This record gives sequence, structure tokens and C-alpha cells, in this order.
Amino acid sequence: MKHYLFIIFFLLTNVGYSQLTEVKPESIGMSSERLERITELSKSYINDFNIPGIVTIVSRKGKIVYYKAFGKRDIQNKTLLLKDDLFRIYSMTKPVTAVAIMQLYEKGKFKLNDPVSKFLPEFKGLKVLNEEGELVEMSTTMKMHHLFTHTAGFSYGFSDDPIDKQYANANLFISEDLEELVTKVAKLPLRFQPGTRYHYSIADDLIGLIIERLSGLPLDEYFNENIFNPLGMKDPFFQVPKGKRDRFLTRYRYDIKKKSPVEYPAIPRQAYSDFINVPMLSGGGGLVSTAMDYMIFAESLRNGG
Repeated sequence: MKHYLFIIFFLLTNVGYSQLTEVKPESIGMSSERLERITELSKSYINDFNIPGIVTIVSRKGKIVYYKAFGKRDIQNKTLLLKDDLFRIYSMTKPVTAVAIMQLYEKGKFKLNDPVSKFLPEFKGLKVLNEEGELVEMSTTMKMHHLFTHTAGFSYGFSDDPIDKQYANANLFISEDLEELVTKVAKLPLRFQPGTRYHYSIADDLIGLIIERLSGLPLDEYFNENIFNPLGMKDPFFQVPKGKRDRFLTRYRYDIKKKSPVEYPAIPRQAYSDFINVPMLSGGGGLVSTAMDYMIFAESLRNGG
């Protein structure tokens, strides 16, 4: 599945932080003429590849030198895409979750070599499905750094292999909360022994629960209190507030037969899909944001936090 509403970010150089104000590109050593090539490229994507709309921001030295929106926010109504419209940012939620867990690391709440079961005791009895199709005991200890590097042995449920079929059948992302998610995951096998391979996975969703247990706060409250509010980010949400839903973009997928984007309806109460009635707060892909708010977050990382 492809999603045809994109946010494109360009971060350039590593010089000191200042407020994200817009300046003339030439004032900080960039070319207006060359930046306009982004305009040409954006329009070609829209015209040639049926992408509804694009928002692009370019920042250098903490200053915005290019910030434009192109195309439509809604193909059916042909309304123009605006720069402050709300995108589903999917896996760009993961860096936010990473900052949150590392804040707790800096406070001494855990060590990188701590076993994951210290914080998620539901995982003490996990089994590994080996290459012969047999369930065997874990021969290595799953540690916190394995979660951070997607080497813990978990999967995502996106493919047709036997383990991912079990993930899909477990309806992991239709869970009432992260507590229910981890209970479901505890009944599933690992793909491999922890620390032996890399596989992109639900690790960040599990880290979200660890954040909740270590901080005593729901994931959205932790993000708000420790990341979004201090940075002045006003528009990241797990659940889009009623007063801002007019800015929330329609989701599309590309229909190969029709050779055009078609609306992709939300699955009710499913993380990554339903952003209006959200039960489970997904640290792996559950946030909505504007392009500018995410640029503020990215700039804070460029500036060392």
C-alpha cells in the first residue's frame, strides 16, 4: 500500500539554533533560484504521478528558506492543500518515541543492557520459531538495546510469512491500549533469537508501553509534557481534536487498475488507521502533525536537543 500525501523535509548543515523564522535564502548562503527547483519537482510529482499534494520545508542554520504547499488536500472537492494541514506522520512517530525513552534513560530509569522482561514481565516466557518450524526457548536475553535496534526478534505483521500471519490474526493494532497489545504479543513467537538479526518491527510500540510504566503517564501526556509543549509544538496528536479536523487530510492509496489515487477509508479503532477514535497510543506510527511542527522537532535534534 502506498500513501499519496507526503511531507518532505530537508535539513541542512549543523550550525547553532535560532527561532524558525523565514529568511531570504541568500542571507544564509543559499540560492533562491536553485530552491525553486523543488517547486518544479513538486509540480511534476503532482502532474506525472497523481500525488494529490506536497508540503516542503527547507531549513538552514535554524532559519526557514523554503516553505511551500502544492496541489490539493482533497481530490474530490479539489480544495487546495494548505501549509498547516494535518498529515498522518506514521513511522516518523518513532523518533519522538526514541527521544522520550532516551530522556528516561538520562534520568537513570533503565540501562541499555537491562532485560526487556524487567519492564515487560509478560515477555518472560517468549518462544522462538526456528527454521525447522519448532518453538524453542530463548537462548539469549532480550535486552533494551535490542528493542531500540529492531533486533529483539519481533515483527510487524505486514508480510505473508507464517509469523506475520499470526501477527495479523492477533489484531495487534485493534487493542484497547498498550497493555492489551503486549498481552497479545506475549502469545506470539519471535522470528529469531534476540540480538542475532535485524527485522523492522513493533518495537517502538512496546517502547511506548515501557515509557508509560517508567513515567507513570499515558504516552500522549508524556509526549505533551516533555517534548511538544517545551518545544512549542501545537499540532501533534494521536487523536485529532474536533476543532482541528477540518485541517486533517484525506488518506489515499494508489489504485493500479484505475491508475489514480482512491480514498482509503479508516478501519474503526485501528492504530495507524483511525485517528478520530483512538484507543491505543502507537509509539511506532500513531501521530498526526503539521510539517512545521515536525520541522521544529527535527531542528531540536539538529541542535542537540
